[in-house]
Amino acid sequence: MPKIILTKVSRDLCLAEDQLTVEFLEAVKLGGIIHGNFSKMRNAAFHRKFFAMLNVGYESFEPDLSPTQWGVPQKNIEMFREHVLCLAGFGDLVIDLNGRSRMKAQSISFSSMDQAQFERVYSKVADVILEKVLTSYTRKDLDNVVSIMMEFVK
Repeated sequence: MPKIILTKVSRDLCLAEDQLTVEFLEAVKLGGIIHGNFSKMRNAAFHRKFFAMLNVGYESFEPDLSPTQWGVPQKNIEMFREHVLCLAGFGDLVIDLNGRSRMKAQSISFSSMDQAQFERVYSKVADVILEKVLTSYTRKDLDNVVSIMMEFVK
């Protein structure tokens, strides 16, 4: 079943927002009943802002890259994202085949949380980045740098 996108235009009327939705609805006979799980779309610009903030933290992150018995560690944006999400309280304890447990970041996909939840994630991740990486920044400093980065994304 395709994902359909609707825009509410009156109290009890929605219109198709994209061609896939138009085609899906055209295939439904008049009087036909459809059902599904619906959610409000999250603000895509705010999603991009989250990743801009994440990149500010990542670019400032200076881990110890000294060689270990397994080689030289590499800085990795995905691991950084996972770690700050877990430190912000958005992780689940999982166990591997060897019986070791670790934290795994929860999904921040559009389908996994609404805008209000995502705004809480953003705020808590900002707190972690300020505490662990950008220790000389204030929240206002971080917001200003992220705003500047967002100008380049447009």
